[in-house]
Amino acid sequence: MNKKVRWIITAVVAVLLIVALKTAGVFIDFFVAFCYGGVRLGFYIFRSGTRGIARIHAEESGQARPAAPGGIRAAAVSGIAAAAMRCLRMAAAVVTLTAVSYGTAQAAHAAPVAPAAQAAPALAGTWTGSYICSQGDTGLRLVIRAHGAALTATFSFYALPRNPGVPSGEYTMTGTHSATRTVLKPGHWIKEPVGYEMVGLTAGPLADHGKVLRGRITNPACSTFSVTRSLR
Repeated sequence: MNKKVRWIITAVVAVLLIVALKTAGVFIDFFVAFCYGGVRLGFYIFRSGTRGIARIHAEESGQARPAAPGGIRAAAVSGIAAAAMRCLRMAAAVVTLTAVSYGTAQAAHAAPVAPAAQAAPALAGTWTGSYICSQGDTGLRLVIRAHGAALTATFSFYALPRNPGVPSGEYTMTGTHSATRTVLKPGHWIKEPVGYEMVGLTAGPLADHGKVLRGRITNPACSTFSVTRSLR
């Protein structure tokens, strides 16, 4: 078998696959394709060589008609060329499929994030302000934690200087967030003052460039609330 022809064909296949790799920019898939193509090429070269050797033995033993001068070499070269073409077709198919997959993945990665997923983390943090219920104007501290579109929170209320008779209390909350609406429902008491009940709240989008959250308390004895993002 002509080693020079073998190395030339192997080099051509390697160059074509490297060019494809550089063009698409997907290293792993094309590296696998390159290795697989090399194995396939080596297999076909080996098979072509063994067939040529078998024909030589057959001719020497008189079991087959002698081939024309150069016939063995021509057959081997033809087999190698056919093997190379098979490998190139395989590589082209892998290149096409990988490029399509890569383009789809890039498009999905570049797709805009849903507004809820963008805005929910903006709610996370500490908010302070006040709300109005039957006991009057009451101080409010909300600590909100975002888990995707789901929310957990701690609702703490306390007396304000203008309404000093309000006791302090605290309870947990859970809720959800969308692009236009935030809902928090009461969970369980952490500190329960006598005669008080837990309330929920609903709010619209953040106001004042994300610094203010305002809405309504979900209890007939209450009205509105407004809290501002705390820097601490």
